Amino acid sequence: MILAALRDLQWRWKRFAIAIAATALVFSMSLVMSGLADSFPSEIDRLIDTLGGRSYLAPAGEAGPFTSSSIVATDQAPAAAPMLFWSAALRVRGTAHQAGLFGLPIGWPVTVDDGRATRQNGEVVVDNSLGLSVGSELRLGGSPYRVVGTMNERTLFGGQPLIILTIHDAQFLLAGGAPITRAFIDSKPARAPAPKGLTRFSRSEAAEDLLRPMRSASQSITFVNVLLWLVAICIIGSVVFLSALERSRDFAVFKATGVKSWQMGLGLALQAVVLAVVASLFAIVIALLLAPAFPMPVSIPESSAISLPFIAIGIGVFASLAGLRKTMAADPVDAFGGR
Repeated sequence: MILAALRDLQWRWKRFAIAIAATALVFSMSLVMSGLADSFPSEIDRLIDTLGGRSYLAPAGEAGPFTSSSIVATDQAPAAAPMLFWSAALRVRGTAHQAGLFGLPIGWPVTVDDGRATRQNGEVVVDNSLGLSVGSELRLGGSPYRVVGTMNERTLFGGQPLIILTIHDAQFLLAGGAPITRAFIDSKPARAPAPKGLTRFSRSEAAEDLLRPMRSASQSITFVNVLLWLVAICIIGSVVFLSALERSRDFAVFKATGVKSWQMGLGLALQAVVLAVVASLFAIVIALLLAPAFPMPVSIPESSAISLPFIAIGIGVFASLAGLRKTMAADPVDAFGGR
């Protein structure tokens, strides 16, 4: 039966080639969607590493340091570094960009790929996705700022470039220079007591706070992935069913010669698995080619690429059930021209 299944693949290779191409596209989009969902926590982890610190402080009652809406004086935690964070639209060389801005103390140690950290007010460090280099000018709130450092892959919220400026400049842009903040970065561990009126958050809790606005997007991507798997099952299942439909007389002959229904079903399953596995291998290549061209950051996990062929095997076996009924219903009498 295995040889018969492979010969049928050879005989109907055009149909199976079209099915492999369609399934590969579906699988590749599933990989890209998985990479897109995985990029959200990855970019937040990189951001937390860039900001440094061992814990974060926010006004009591707030859900986290990055979504805090309360305002406190900077001297409420004199041993910690005040931090202001907001998202804003700005123009760079005539093009509007949505960016995440962080106000931090002068000289705050951030990892830069080119240049240096800020040393005085009026200086900024930016992600290189803005297209600015060291020495360029960036205008925020109508005032010019000089780019003194650039970072690589420091984004948030699905690709918004990160801009780090001094806390004084951030206070000037948001509050006319008032010595206020919404949160602090602290060098003390997460288990240390928080100053009065403040709540301490660990690095993981701070990351979860940043990830919360993206949760609906992640759930939507998961939902789309489920639909893509269903589409793949339908494509493979329809091809296997058509193959079984056209081979009804073959199945009757097989039964007349003593072949069991489960053995014929195994042949169909082999066809479906071969189709799905080959499609998954092509899908990995297609996804790797699509990822750099995607408008949002896509980080395809190695585990997803490795597991895809194994998932494809399961999809192939499940899809082969579409033709199993034809093997069960095959009548040996049909092999001799009917009753």
